[in-house]
Amino acid sequence: MGTRTFETMMVAGRFGIGSRASSYANKLFAALDIPEARIVNGKPGPRALLNILDHEIPDEDLVFWFAEVPNEEPKLVGEIKKKNKTCILVTSKRNRRTEGVDAGWQYTFLDLVGRALQTKSNLLVEFGADKPGDQFWARVLDPLGNVFLDKTTNIGHVALALRRRTDELLRFTRVGSQCLGEHPIFVPQEGRFFSLVADYAERFHDLIHGVHSDRLLGNASFRCMEGFPSFRHGRYIYVSRRNIDKRDIGEEGFVGIRLGASDRVEYYGPHKPSVDTPIQVRLYEYYRDIRYMIHSHTYVTGAPFTDRVIPCGAIEEVVEIMRLLPDPFLDYFAVNLRGHGSIVAAKDVDALKSIPYEARPTPEIHRSGYLS
Repeated sequence: MGTRTFETMMVAGRFGIGSRASSYANKLFAALDIPEARIVNGKPGPRALLNILDHEIPDEDLVFWFAEVPNEEPKLVGEIKKKNKTCILVTSKRNRRTEGVDAGWQYTFLDLVGRALQTKSNLLVEFGADKPGDQFWARVLDPLGNVFLDKTTNIGHVALALRRRTDELLRFTRVGSQCLGEHPIFVPQEGRFFSLVADYAERFHDLIHGVHSDRLLGNASFRCMEGFPSFRHGRYIYVSRRNIDKRDIGEEGFVGIRLGASDRVEYYGPHKPSVDTPIQVRLYEYYRDIRYMIHSHTYVTGAPFTDRVIPCGAIEEVVEIMRLLPDPFLDYFAVNLRGHGSIVAAKDVDALKSIPYEARPTPEIHRSGYLS
C-alpha cells in the first residue's frame, strides 16, 4: 500500500487592492518541498480570497494561510475551519516592534496563542524583525503555547520544522462523535467530586494566567459502578461538557457517554462532551478500577512525562500513557502529557485531594526532533 499524499495548499501575499506576491512565501513554499502542493501568492480582485475559501479550501488536508488582507477587506481566516473542520491549518501573524517610550512588541506571546485559538489554527508562524531593515525571523508555535522552532532567519529551518510538525499532525488519529438521544437516567450525584473539580478549576485559572482565558481549563469525568442498573460494570461514564466554566460545576455540567464503541464517542443529550473524551473513554476501558479523572493544562509536580507532544483529542496519547503505566489494575496515577497538561485518575475521590499542580512553561520550547 502506498503512502497517502495529503492535499496541500498555501495562500500567501496580498490580495485585492494593490495585490502582490510574497517573496518569503515563495522561498518557504519551495523549501517545504511537499509533493503536489499548490500555492496562490497574491491575486487582484475583490472576490479572489472568497473564491479560494469557498471552492478550494474544503478539499485540502493541509492549509498554509499567510494571506495579507488590507484593513478595509473582510478577514476570512476565521472562516477556514467552518469550511473544512478536519484540515490542518497553519496561519501567520506579523509582530511589529514599536519604538519610543513604550518600545516593545505589538503582540505578546499570549496574544499570539490567543490568536491561534481564535482562528482554530493548529500552528501559527510569528514573523518579526528586531529593527527596521533587518531580515525577518520566524517562530513556530501552537495554541497550547508550545514552540517547535524559536526565532530564526533561516527559511530552511522554518520549512523543516513546519514540515515535520504538520506531518505529525496529519497522522494523529481522531474519532468522531454520535449523539444517541436523551440519556436513559439522570446524572449520578457526585457532590464531593463536583466540589473538588470546582476548587481545582479556580487553581488552574490562577496557574495559567490567562493563556486560555477563552478556553476551558481541561475537563473532568467519572463513572458510577454501583446503585444503578444501567451503570453495571462501568459501561457508562460522565464527562464534563464542552465549553463550560468548571469553577461552578454541578450535575448539569456532565454528558453521559456509553463505553464500548471503538470508532466514535457515543453520547447522550444536546451537549457535546470535551474534545479529550476519546482519550478518557479508552483509559476507563483499560484501567478498570479507576472511577474519577481530572485533566488540566497544567503539570503535576513529580509525575512522569509522556514522550511526544500530542494535541488534544488524539488517540496516540492513550498509547503514550499505557507505555508509562502498563498495569491495568492501578487505583491511582498522575501523568504529565508533554506539551499539553496532565491527567490524574483515582478509584476514590479522597485520593484526588491536594494534587501538587504547577504551571506549564510559557512558552514551552521543544528543540529536539524538529530540526534534527
